[in-house]
Amino acid sequence: MSNQLDFQLSAWPAQREQRAADGEQFDKPRPVEHFCTFKNKNDAEAAVAELRSLNFEADVTKRGLFKTLVYASHASDLRDQTVTEFLTTVVGVADKHSGIYDGFGAFIEVD
Repeated sequence: MSNQLDFQLSAWPAQREQRAADGEQFDKPRPVEHFCTFKNKNDAEAAVAELRSLNFEADVTKRGLFKTLVYASHASDLRDQTVTEFLTTVVGVADKHSGIYDGFGAFIEVD
């Protein structure tokens, strides 16, 4: 398991606790957005292609002098198993293409 994945998985319990305090309905699907950075444009484009092949919407969102940003999204619930699965997938793609996974975001779903 990569250091990036270890970090993201270890951060989830605190996020889950805060979401629960806010009334989160973890089993409700919603858009989940992921963010990655790459030093090399070609690596970023390869990551986008792989994420798309895995049914994520993905695009290079910014090209800068020293880094390229990738945005990916998909619909998902936020149950623990699902979070572990999507983190493993997206962090794995970032690692494979020499990128840095910068986290995910999703709106809180309440009744």
